[in-house]
Amino acid sequence: MFTFTSEAIEAIQSFQKDETTPSYVRYRIANVCCNQMQYDLAMTASAMPQEKIINFNGVDVLYHPADLKYLEGTEIDYKDDGFFIRSPHPLVATF
Repeated sequence: MFTFTSEAIEAIQSFQKDETTPSYVRYRIANVCCNQMQYDLAMTASAMPQEKIINFNGVDVLYHPADLKYLEGTEIDYKDDGFFIRSPHPLVATF
C-alpha cells in the first residue's frame, strides 16, 4: 500500500478545516501524454463508484484499484509548503 507522512496528514487536515463540505483526497495516476504517467493528488467532494477509500488518521483517501500497482510503495510527504512523493516506480513522474 502507499503511505502519508504525519506532516502530509496535518497539511491536508488544515486545508479541510476551511471547507464547508466533507472532502476526500484523490490519489491517482494521470496519463499526461502518450505513454507518460504522473502522480496526481487532489481534493474532491465525491468518490467515483469504482474507487476505494482508505483512511489515514482521519483523512479519507480515494484510489482506483487499477492504479494500485503504481501507487504501491509510494510515500506522500509535505515540506516547505508543498507535497511531494517518494516513489519506487521509475516509469511514473512525480509532480
